[in-house]
Amino acid sequence: TFVKITYGENRWVLTADNVLTDDYTSKKQSLNSSNSFPKQLINETWEKGGRIAYLSFCNGQWFIITEEESDSTVTQAVIVKRTLDGMLQELKKIWENGDKVCTFTYGDGLWVVVSEARSNLQQNYHISSKFPESKIKESYSRGRKIHTLIFGEKERKWVTIIDYIKGVDPYQLVNWKEEFPFLNKKRQTR
Repeated sequence: TFVKITYGENRWVLTADNVLTDDYTSKKQSLNSSNSFPKQLINETWEKGGRIAYLSFCNGQWFIITEEESDSTVTQAVIVKRTLDGMLQELKKIWENGDKVCTFTYGDGLWVVVSEARSNLQQNYHISSKFPESKIKESYSRGRKIHTLIFGEKERKWVTIIDYIKGVDPYQLVNWKEEFPFLNKKRQTR
């Protein structure tokens, strides 16, 4: 399972994917944090043949998950923009080039996308000023999954990146609450 967490408009959003593809085999992953955008760590990861699996900004810190990559043909790029409009233009270019969004986030006044080549994935985006509950439900009803759900403080907009993966089960859980997910007073057991 691959989990992503974001926060916006007084609600925590947890996205959990049941990953059933060869893309997510057990590779060694590392979690790092930084007070400033981790450009140096990104470059060092690539120089060692690794890849960026996830990038997020929470509570004044950048968090980055890197992983060892056995496939040397994976090429990633990082694009940083200060406006949502600028980033939307970049997303269109990424998809026109046949690449995919690997990770997408907003933090410290920056919109950041990490893209990489991927041929079996189609993506698009949805922008809304309110939490996109209906878009999430519509995406699920169409066999799609939510890749990323980000709230941009500056523009006060939610950006949803939606995946359609051919031949892969789109099973996914998205949960949104005002309290942090899984912080219950009683421990639940199965």
